[in-house]
Amino acid sequence: MSKLKGQRLETEVERCRAECNWRRLFELMTHIRAKGSGLESLANFLLGEYQLENFADEQCVALGGYLRPDVGNTDPLRSSEGHLRAVLADGDAKPYVALESHLMLAKLHYLCADFEQAVVDVDNAKLERNDIQFQTLRTLRLVAEAYAIKGRLLI
Repeated sequence: MSKLKGQRLETEVERCRAECNWRRLFELMTHIRAKGSGLESLANFLLGEYQLENFADEQCVALGGYLRPDVGNTDPLRSSEGHLRAVLADGDAKPYVALESHLMLAKLHYLCADFEQAVVDVDNAKLERNDIQFQTLRTLRLVAEAYAIKGRLLI
């Protein structure tokens, strides 16, 4: 594959995310992490997202299509949580990346049966603000998942 850079790489990354093509996203990680890609600041987020979504996909297949929250999911998702928290600790993260990190953490904590923290993560995303701009369809999907998680937990 030729070296991808800048806008072309960003477009390919967003296409993979929208299509939930996690294998291809992982293949792009070397280009994403490369100096000069323009996406270095997104690397932690994308790696955390990849690890979480890949885990969820593999578990769904192994369990026959439905992944239930389980404390046993905590250890396999520890690395993903670390990457997503690193994004939030980095003061340079773009607002939409921080938003998506909170939403991914909500999903992660839900899958780990840490329901209180999942609700806190959704609240930390501050979805009720009127100035939020959803950058991609992937962001809208994450917002929908977050509201579904919060609704399920508040019943």
